Amino acid sequence: MTATEMPSAGEAQLETDVFSELGSTLGDAYTEATNEAATAEAGAEEVPGGEAPTTPPAPGEAAPQTPGGEGPTADAPYQLSEDGNSYIVPKAEIATFNGMKEYATQVQNYFPTAQDAKFAADEQSDWRLLRSDFVAGGDQQIDQIIGYFMGNNAQDLNEKFQYQNSFARMAEKLPQALKALSDPNRPTFGKDVYSKIESSILNDRIEEAYQKAINEGDLNNPDDELLKVAQYLDWSVNGKFRTNDQTLQQQYRVQGLKPVDKREQEAQQLSQREQQIQKQAKDLQDRDFEGWNKQVLDGQKWAQFDAEIDKILAPVKDKYDPEIFSAVRRQTRDKVIDAIKQDALFARNHSSDRAMIESQFRNAWDRRENPAALQPRAQTYINDFLARVKKYTPSIAAPLLKNATAAAVAKPRAAQPTPKPRTAAPPNGQQPPAKPGHYNIFEDPEFKQYTTVK
Repeated sequence: MTATEMPSAGEAQLETDVFSELGSTLGDAYTEATNEAATAEAGAEEVPGGEAPTTPPAPGEAAPQTPGGEGPTADAPYQLSEDGNSYIVPKAEIATFNGMKEYATQVQNYFPTAQDAKFAADEQSDWRLLRSDFVAGGDQQIDQIIGYFMGNNAQDLNEKFQYQNSFARMAEKLPQALKALSDPNRPTFGKDVYSKIESSILNDRIEEAYQKAINEGDLNNPDDELLKVAQYLDWSVNGKFRTNDQTLQQQYRVQGLKPVDKREQEAQQLSQREQQIQKQAKDLQDRDFEGWNKQVLDGQKWAQFDAEIDKILAPVKDKYDPEIFSAVRRQTRDKVIDAIKQDALFARNHSSDRAMIESQFRNAWDRRENPAALQPRAQTYINDFLARVKKYTPSIAAPLLKNATAAAVAKPRAAQPTPKPRTAAPPNGQQPPAKPGHYNIFEDPEFKQYTTVK
């Protein structure tokens, strides 16, 4: 979601739930820490004049237990009604309660039991990883995929036999499929790959023919039938053949059964130059991906991660000393990252998604395409990560803030100095008049004439 887009209803609900949960847990933490400190200070002394008023519940806290009803427990999180036939769901939790029921109904349509859901999630994760290795993996990953379809991971011999049969049928169709493979930017791509495979198979046959001549024929006899078969086959495919005839070696500049001619040397030099060019291109591609990754992918993910942590903790930031809050924030951040790493299924899928995005960037770079089209996919990858951040942060931050609150409440307060009396500043800087001495208006000669009794 970009900065100009409005959050969806689901995202808004998720943020509301996060802040409600955080407010509830922080309210509980502050109330509990305050009550503990007050109890320790007051001891068992009774309050004169009657019972002290009950502390009001924090936002999101469950209502006090009503007489005659059973309170919430671990197995039943809602309060039992007085008749014992139903549970009382607080009004603030109705939407969440109904959402849980709807979610359970929808999921059970596909997965009747939790074990079915776990099996499906594991299987989906395996296929997701397989797809990622197939699209973005290196030679080692491709070899593992080939081994998988050959039945190397089969559970029993019957399953392995089925895998091998299907793999053989697929391999038979691959040559024709390669001929038909094309790309707008590489019109002969499929045919070139087919030619490489064809040449590889033919050279395997040539090598087998030479090995047969070495093992069963006479390499020093130019008329040896096995040697002539291998040489004719080699000549027809590669335009050269191996021999131990020194006259032919000098004439055609060949050595033993491994001829080395000018064309082969030139081919080796050309191959070396191509490798250098490919390395230079790879270095440029790595540089461009590193910059794009910082701006769009991982750099953006961690920036939004820090912003999300600050957003979730914002409602309580002003309630704590800056140094204490900074320490709580740092611990919350580290523990959230650890919690996400412990979610093995998500961690594997998240890593697979990133490898897929990187592969798509590099393919776009090879085709000289603008990678801007990958930004929505990158943001989806980030949003998936942030959903876990919102899930774990409240429950991780609450005990840390509770401990900080308890420490702050239990800390003895320093004696406050007696404030000095304030003197009103004179208006416009004018000095106040001198304080008058003892004065009685009734002794004033001018006023006494009006107060004398005649």
